[in-house]
Amino acid sequence: MAVIINNCLYQLGWFACVIGVATGHPWLGMGLALGLIAVHLGLSARTRRQLTLMAAAGVIGLTIDTLQLRWGVFRFTNGAFIPWLAPLWVGVLWMQFATILPYSLRWLSHRYWLSGVLGFIGGPLAYYAGEKVGAVVFLPPRFTHFAVVAIAWSVALPAIIWVADRLDLMNALAGRYRFLERRTTTHPHRVVIIGGGFAGLGAALGLRHAAVDITLVDRRNFHLFQPLLYQVATGGLSPANISAPLRSVLKRRKNARVLLAEVCDFDLAKRRVILTDGALDYDSLVVATGATHHYFGNDHWESLAPGLKTIEDATEIRRRIFMAFEAAERAERPETVQELLTFVVVGGGPTGVELAGAVAEIARDTLTHEFRSIDPANARIVLLEATDRVLPSYPGSLPAKAKKQLEQLGVTVRTGTLVSDIAADHVAIRAGEQTERIPTRTVLWAAGVKASALSRRIASLAGIEPDRAVRVPVEPDLTVAGYPEVFVIGDMASLACGPGVFLPGVAPVAIQQGKHVARTIRNRLQSKPTPPFRYRDYGTMATIGRHRAVAVCGPLRFSGFVAWLAWLIVHLMNLIEFRGRVLVLIEWAWNYVTWNRGARLITGKDRELTHGHSRAYR
Repeated sequence: MAVIINNCLYQLGWFACVIGVATGHPWLGMGLALGLIAVHLGLSARTRRQLTLMAAAGVIGLTIDTLQLRWGVFRFTNGAFIPWLAPLWVGVLWMQFATILPYSLRWLSHRYWLSGVLGFIGGPLAYYAGEKVGAVVFLPPRFTHFAVVAIAWSVALPAIIWVADRLDLMNALAGRYRFLERRTTTHPHRVVIIGGGFAGLGAALGLRHAAVDITLVDRRNFHLFQPLLYQVATGGLSPANISAPLRSVLKRRKNARVLLAEVCDFDLAKRRVILTDGALDYDSLVVATGATHHYFGNDHWESLAPGLKTIEDATEIRRRIFMAFEAAERAERPETVQELLTFVVVGGGPTGVELAGAVAEIARDTLTHEFRSIDPANARIVLLEATDRVLPSYPGSLPAKAKKQLEQLGVTVRTGTLVSDIAADHVAIRAGEQTERIPTRTVLWAAGVKASALSRRIASLAGIEPDRAVRVPVEPDLTVAGYPEVFVIGDMASLACGPGVFLPGVAPVAIQQGKHVARTIRNRLQSKPTPPFRYRDYGTMATIGRHRAVAVCGPLRFSGFVAWLAWLIVHLMNLIEFRGRVLVLIEWAWNYVTWNRGARLITGKDRELTHGHSRAYR
């Protein structure tokens, strides 16, 4: 009943304030507004947080109105009352927002992009309604000024939601609005999630309102946005830009906890996860530990040709790339300089293409005029691919366009070429019957991945034969055959999506599988059926360099600047934290204007300064 009375008072207050504004009697509207706000605060059991949010929303709204009045976007019909009407109009907007605050928080909490869209649409509509009732008059040019209002409120509304999230109003209002309550039981369903990547974190977030007890286990305390890891490896971004602490991401999920631990085994019969220093019991188990490098039986190559899966891999690759230029600056023999400035990337998939393009831009743009003994632009970048084209999974003419864009950057693309050996100073390759040695000190591996070691253990315990990439074949609902409470998702799972066709190990698949597992667990608790997992392919894209990329979205296939811009937007919006999006956007903007990469740090072991490249200095 209190909720109904509260909302009725808000609606009456909104109409009263509009009438006060329209008739030129702002004191009447202001008095009613303040009175109704006081009534609301009297009814509220959590007044402090609501008052803080109201003050923040008022400051944001008043700032927007003041700026728009100064810029001549609109004027009030009664100019004499501008000092009173401006804060009053803010009060009107605030009350209308607060009327639906509990309901809007349910859908807008932590969804800043959605609140931005609503602000973009709702802001102009609110001002247009004010114009219709005679409160304000928009000045010409009307379309431009409406656009200014839309942009202003597309920023303001996410800011208000951000403040509400920081105040944790979802929990503060749960006592008065039952649909916001976190449901609990005496003995909640125990869900253990292994891995904090896209799949594991997606499952944890999908269960945030479920009556379950979530335990997320990971060897690392952060979530890593792997699609941008190559930019850390090439000095474009810092590791913190693409990482988010797991505890920070889940701190407002009261039914979730994070454990920093390592899983070494499972007891599927007893439903127990064995840790190196303990054990966890579960009712539902989600295994999503991702993949690692695959050297196809040549694991001794790993020290010579690092792959790119972790932050340590990225910083090691970054060290090797920039250390090669530093060693070449001190080299005395021309053949040694050429050897040091030759970079070989093995694998023509998205990661290999992105690495090759980034290294080419480093040599030809970033390091220009920074060395005195060498010209970095003379660096040779070779991309090796075993199939007959780069990006072999991309349809139509996109692989050919990608190859052309790489060659425009100066990358030598060698297709139909296999690597037969990797040594400290060369790479041996074979193309058909011909063999060749490429002198080089820097080899980067992007040719293949395999599921983590836990994948083989799960398959062994379940009596299932893993595939060639050590992935676990799963049922259509992503469970392991014979163990319906065990889910295997992400890069560890092998699921057919057609005759002889399996889902790729990419982030969109992992994210959708995490959401599907969460939905399955929620439905099981409510005794509802869940349809089999169905992957919705919204497209794929790969960037090659500045203004160079390829993308496919359904029937649409495009390349060049449009694809590059789409790649930037998609990856920026999919970063897990708002802070990360802001930092990455700033770094990208700075890099775009200056052609500089701000994270060109050589860190880690310095053995190459005294051993690996020592003969280059003589």
